Amino acid sequence: MAGLPSHEFAIFIQFTPTNTHQIFRPTDHTTHFVSFTASLGVISNPIGALLAGLLMEMFGRKTTVKLTSLPYIIGWVLISLSDNIFKLYAGRFISGVAVGT
Repeated sequence: MAGLPSHEFAIFIQFTPTNTHQIFRPTDHTTHFVSFTASLGVISNPIGALLAGLLMEMFGRKTTVKLTSLPYIIGWVLISLSDNIFKLYAGRFISGVAVGT
């Protein structure tokens, strides 16, 4: 159970960039699109780290860990149901915030 967060992080980092060609047609994306999609998850990590500190002060550690699973699930649902680029971007960003916590 202790290794689960690191495993989730590895799946999050690798899934979308390596499977973009399966999510969208090859004509829909370029190298810049794939790079930006991959970096959205990493760019939003510091936001999650800042939020984690505030949430831990307000709710405690255990509750904060439970609360962070909600945006993580929401992000993955958006990624898996993305039929346009903006849902994919939103899913990566939200999941990145959750991973940062």
